[in-house]
Amino acid sequence: MDKNISAGIDIGGTKVQIGLLDGNGSVIASQRLPVQGDLDAENLIKAICEDLNGLLKASQLKKSDLISF
Repeated sequence: MDKNISAGIDIGGTKVQIGLLDGNGSVIASQRLPVQGDLDAENLIKAICEDLNGLLKASQLKKSDLISF
């Protein structure tokens, strides 16, 4: 697998969309995280990090494979 992987994170009012893209910009994995209205910024960032780590693991990738966000 191409290791020039980028992570994209779209934070909206009702959801966070996390995606992993290859060097050509094609989405190789994605995940949607619902956002609860009472979630503070610190816990939102923690949830995003946990989901991103899970997406990397499920895709058999490591953080060191990421070249950009």
